[in-house]
Amino acid sequence: MRVFQDTYIIEDDVASKCETGELSRSGGVIRHNTGKQKGQIAKMYDPVNSIEIKPGALAVKALRLAWNHRDTVWAGTKLSITLAKIKKHKHDICNKLKKSLKIYRNALENDSLTLGIVEEFMKRLDDFKTLPNFEKINIFSFEEINLLLNCSFEYTKLLAANNSIELTIIEKDIHSLSDNPVIKLQSYLRTQKRIFELAS
Repeated sequence: MRVFQDTYIIEDDVASKCETGELSRSGGVIRHNTGKQKGQIAKMYDPVNSIEIKPGALAVKALRLAWNHRDTVWAGTKLSITLAKIKKHKHDICNKLKKSLKIYRNALENDSLTLGIVEEFMKRLDDFKTLPNFEKINIFSFEEINLLLNCSFEYTKLLAANNSIELTIIEKDIHSLSDNPVIKLQSYLRTQKRIFELAS
């Protein structure tokens, strides 16, 4: 079974009356919808073949329609541009966080952590927290984040011991402060930053 769709070129005033419900269209037949003439035929149109359409006729009609509704078109365009910028911004923040995380993790593994690496990672986490619903964005797997938190905790204790700096009660008990892994990680980073600053 084949489906055919007919095209009709209808005047603007007739089309607007169809939109308001004053007239109704069924195929090429336009009928009155209200008043004494309700149900009577107002106009009849023949389907347009593609050969009959003058070059540019539909383009002119589309441009006229866009011009007549320019406020709506402009608002939609601005919304699309804004949404695209938000998506790109989110993508950029997540990529920078991933890169910074990789550098931080490698520094933990190679015992080469510096204050600069800690501060950069803290900045990227702060940027990440500005995203709406950042808690629901999965950048790392559950296993990766738990491994990172455990490594950060152990490294923080080792860093404090190597620099003869006493951890506060809160710093010793960071893992019980929050269920949010980003907040826990930020707490470890703040502690590491404090140790580096006191040791220098």
